[in-house]
Amino acid sequence: LLVVEQGGRIASIEPDGSVHGVVDLSSRTSADGERGLLGLALHPGWPEVGRAFVHYTDLDGNTVLSELTAASTDPPSLDPATERILLQVEQPAPNHNGGQLAFGPDGYLYMALGDGGGGGDPSGNGQNPTTLLGAILRIDVDDGDPYAIPADNPFVSGGGAPEVYIYGL
Repeated sequence: LLVVEQGGRIASIEPDGSVHGVVDLSSRTSADGERGLLGLALHPGWPEVGRAFVHYTDLDGNTVLSELTAASTDPPSLDPATERILLQVEQPAPNHNGGQLAFGPDGYLYMALGDGGGGGDPSGNGQNPTTLLGAILRIDVDDGDPYAIPADNPFVSGGGAPEVYIYGL
């Protein structure tokens, strides 16, 4: 069982009840209010593919999606020195920053971002497909550098940000 702590740490609870540190990103994470380490997704090929993806708020208050490489898989351990930032999104306010990170059955990584804050989405981000805010993003972390856009994403040919899979959230 992997436990993601808002403060920036991930721990592993083993079947025998012992707890092991997986990674500590607290020195890179702003963890007040609705900010912090908000998501973790292990590559679908884990543990053979020792890659993990994290979604956190950096010290400037902005969203970071990054990849970490496993130092070991039993018990799991991620090396913070291997961090590769895939995506950064400026956050206009400290609330509604999102969080969920998961791989879908299609093998693509899905990332939920809030509308950027403020009551009632005052910037209209949720209704704007050209911003990554207020959307669920879908990217291919196995192709491209640092990622590729799936060919069937709705805005791959224009009209919105190519990473946006669903908006209006």
